[in-house]
Amino acid sequence: MKCDLTNREGIYECASKVQEKIGNVTIVINNTGIVSGKQLVDCSDESIQRTFDILKAFLPSMLDNNHGHIVTIVSGAGLTGASGLVDYCSSKFAAVGLHEALTLKKTDIKTTVVCPSFIDTDMFEGVTTR
Repeated sequence: MKCDLTNREGIYECASKVQEKIGNVTIVINNTGIVSGKQLVDCSDESIQRTFDILKAFLPSMLDNNHGHIVTIVSGAGLTGASGLVDYCSSKFAAVGLHEALTLKKTDIKTTVVCPSFIDTDMFEGVTTR
């Protein structure tokens, strides 16, 4: 099933369709990220919001059932900033904070954060750092 992560309502609609089709979702792998190469004043705040929207769409059924596992893919950019990657780094830092806050809440929902190093993908094409 395809889901346009730039559309908040689309995320909730997709979550609803998935749950109708397969039942309660017990694992969510949250792997959002975008690199625009833009300066901070030209960046959208949506890249940070997407991580929250995905979890907000699936977390209620996990909480209702007191069961689930959330895996957040962050990257090293969630631990240290990089010039030219302001939108990517800020969204990944936010994801780390969200993960840590979820971990502190005492439920049977498990959380894992994964911080791989740089992965050569088209997303970073044309991005240069100093």
